[in-house]
Amino acid sequence: MRGYYAMRLMIGSALLLPMAVLAQRGGTAQAPKTTMSKATSPYPAFARSAPASNSQHVKTMVPNKGHRPPGPIAADRQGGPANDDCAGATTLTMSATCTPLSVNNTGATQSVAASTCSGATGDADDDVWFQFVATAASATIVVDGAAQFDAVVELRSGACNGTSVSCADVTLDGGVEQIVAPGLSVGVTYYVRVYDYFTGAAPTPEFTICVFGTPPPPANDNCAGAVLLGVNTSCQSVVGNVANATQSLPAILCSTFTGDANDDVWFRFVATAANLTVRVAGSDSLDAVVELLSGSCGATVNVGCADVTLIGGVEVISATGLQVGQTYYVRVYHYYSAIPATTSFDICVFGGGNPPANDQCFNVVPLALNVGGQLTFTGNNVGSTSTNDAVGGSALMTGDTTTVWHAFTTTTCANVTLSYCTTTPPFGTVWVVLTQTCPANQVILATTTEFTTCASGNATITFANLPAGTYYVPVYGDASTQGAYSIIATATACGGGNPPPNDQCFNAVPGALNVGGQLTFTGTNVDATSTNDAVVGSGLDVAPDTTTVWHAFTTTTCANVTLSYCGTTPEFATVWVVLAQTCPADQLVFATAADFVTCVDSNATILFASLPAGTYYVPVFGNANNQGNYTILATATACGSAPANDDCTNVTALPVWTPAECPANATAGNNALATQDGGTPSCDSTGVGTELLDVWYIFNSGPYSTITVNFDEGTMTDWVVVVSDGCSGAELACAITPTAPIVLTVTTFTSYTVRVYSNTDFGVGGDFTICLTGDLGTGVQLTEGLSWSLYPNPTNGVVNLIWADASTMATVDLLDATGRLVRQQRQMLHQGTNVLIGADAALLPGAYMVRVTTRSASTEQRVIVR
Repeated sequence: MRGYYAMRLMIGSALLLPMAVLAQRGGTAQAPKTTMSKATSPYPAFARSAPASNSQHVKTMVPNKGHRPPGPIAADRQGGPANDDCAGATTLTMSATCTPLSVNNTGATQSVAASTCSGATGDADDDVWFQFVATAASATIVVDGAAQFDAVVELRSGACNGTSVSCADVTLDGGVEQIVAPGLSVGVTYYVRVYDYFTGAAPTPEFTICVFGTPPPPANDNCAGAVLLGVNTSCQSVVGNVANATQSLPAILCSTFTGDANDDVWFRFVATAANLTVRVAGSDSLDAVVELLSGSCGATVNVGCADVTLIGGVEVISATGLQVGQTYYVRVYHYYSAIPATTSFDICVFGGGNPPANDQCFNVVPLALNVGGQLTFTGNNVGSTSTNDAVGGSALMTGDTTTVWHAFTTTTCANVTLSYCTTTPPFGTVWVVLTQTCPANQVILATTTEFTTCASGNATITFANLPAGTYYVPVYGDASTQGAYSIIATATACGGGNPPPNDQCFNAVPGALNVGGQLTFTGTNVDATSTNDAVVGSGLDVAPDTTTVWHAFTTTTCANVTLSYCGTTPEFATVWVVLAQTCPADQLVFATAADFVTCVDSNATILFASLPAGTYYVPVFGNANNQGNYTILATATACGSAPANDDCTNVTALPVWTPAECPANATAGNNALATQDGGTPSCDSTGVGTELLDVWYIFNSGPYSTITVNFDEGTMTDWVVVVSDGCSGAELACAITPTAPIVLTVTTFTSYTVRVYSNTDFGVGGDFTICLTGDLGTGVQLTEGLSWSLYPNPTNGVVNLIWADASTMATVDLLDATGRLVRQQRQMLHQGTNVLIGADAALLPGAYMVRVTTRSASTEQRVIVR
């Protein structure tokens, strides 16, 4: 599909197919399993039905752990806890449910070398021990780490430091680790060791732990207990369950993803035909991975797998080349490590018999479809195959589905509608394409698809302005869409009336749009065409998928132009979010922002900020779902000036506060009118026409080695924060839409830049606040080895410096948190000298550094003024 628009279709993604090839009933389908990083549709249109954010759930296993991201400096260890060694193991009670015990491993030391777990080996330099007496044959151990505690959990049997039974290390900082341990001996003591994966003390050394009895695993927990499934001509589901199951084989790589098979269960069936279908439908919280195996238990061979949906999805294996009479095994498990809230699923095996007569498009005879007439296609897709459905590379070349075929021939241009209304039960998924070749190669996308016209909830599919010719109709089939069907094909004449007077942009007369003024565009897009809408190959060259009517305006100075569809009835669910400066349209001007919430009737509001003076053409989107009368109000306001810190050469200084002083002392900013000064940082991506609306700040770390950036996005709809050691320097942090504080490890008394921007691909700028803190704590201690001390520390404004060394001349400097010299005094220091700092004028609250410089050395201590 080409062009800059979004259609409110329910696009299927149970198969990894191009968008708009399939439609599904009942809401937007889950996205394909692909890593999303602020990704959006490549078409710059705005559909009200689009998700409010791009936080689609994406499967990913734990990456290489590497190094812990910068975080607060951990406190020095002050001696080990009582359970630092196995001999002092804390006793846990094995309960019926998880009763978490809060634990802190501060000061713990290594007792046994780290174990390799889940392919990674951490550092057990802070391990602590627990013990429990098994009261059931199966136990579950759960450890929940604090925000910066990456727990590794190990279960051991025997005496202290005995044999390792199992371990868990599949999450990162703040994750939950779980060991499900079957085969325990009731009455025997077992030991649990927990440590933070990384070297050194964890910044947040807390975690909770519990152990509770679990019921025995299901009978089909292993291959030997596989449940026998019957093979039927249609899907006859039985219920399976992964509750309390344990791993029997490692997880497999399937559809480029590798899950966790810690709860796999087994089934078996005897093949009755060479081609059979295995279907598994997960419950609301279960994300099924399905594996088909041949051979015997203990010597199985992978035949195929399915893992293309998310939780609650349907996985299908269309197996071919099976040996009739041979036993095959099916292994099912939940993709994720954690136990799903709902553990059941439906499973069936079906197929066999001869395929339908119209299984291959070669076998269908095209029927004449005349304008004003209709055809009825009936059949049954049970037993269908994917043989000769499509050529390699075609959108219909999926291998995961089966298809049957019909065909029709028209002798003149026609609008063709395919209606599944009388199909019982309804087909939940349908092909929304036609093809003119057999096997299918290029496909023709439907103009519209919806599941509301049919009272039965079936699909109605329209192909507008089809040229005369022969067209093949594919009928989709999988385990969820199978059985008898009836499709009524009708044809009406193309056109049907005269196009609107503004159907072509040549006929749009530009109106003068002055700053502070407005224009109202009214009209209808009924019977609009795509004639002369766009230059071939340009962004609006999308015929025959859409039709467009046009308006135009002229400005004589820079202006912020808003187009509002408020009051259009019925509301337009899809709108163009571009302007053109040529007719036909070629290069496009992208909207700065668009939303469906400003208008109380859910129509669109579109903003084009800082438009240079000129003439602009306004396209009005049209298709079967977006058709009728419309009203568009165009308003213009004066362009503002860029903020003072728009460039890195004009940075705004940020003070560093104590935590208690934020957010009260936050610095306010606005990047709505900013322009791009820096390049694209490591964490973001840009496309053609993208602008990063950036503003710049600078701070000096002063005496702090840890700085926390507290950012409130305010009215920004996209925000990115980048911290580096200069305008084009190395990055310390790069965060897209951060909602939690950003913790930085910095060098004391060093300057850093903070870049705040909005990526126009994903949103616009606005008001925001930023506040930096450096937390020295309230227990500042005398630096070891120094010959002087400060007291009281913290202080209420005056601090005493006590000199404990031989007499010497010294310079005493007081610096604030930014490194600025507050005051300086030079005097002779004698042993026992008491130097008052701040006595002349009480110091303001904050963090300071006292520096004493003698001929032989310069030493520093921190002081907190409350």
